[in-house]
Amino acid sequence: MNFFPWPHMDRFIGIVMFMNLFTWIGIIAGICFLIYYIIKSSNRDAPGKETPLEILKRRYAAGEISYEEYRRMKEELKD
Repeated sequence: MNFFPWPHMDRFIGIVMFMNLFTWIGIIAGICFLIYYIIKSSNRDAPGKETPLEILKRRYAAGEISYEEYRRMKEELKD
């Protein structure tokens, strides 16, 4: 039984419904990805996430400590 005045219109409506469904799935997935990206990038910039070895390397690279101090502290961190 055909409810539309044009032949095969029921198939067209089915295709449009699936396209609409995929569009909404894409929009929701995009929003979820955007939220995930924002949360991940905010955690990356959070202070206090450096390991002690990374802090030591940064201090040595900035010239705050000498090579001997760097080596000694690095050995202490390994223990």
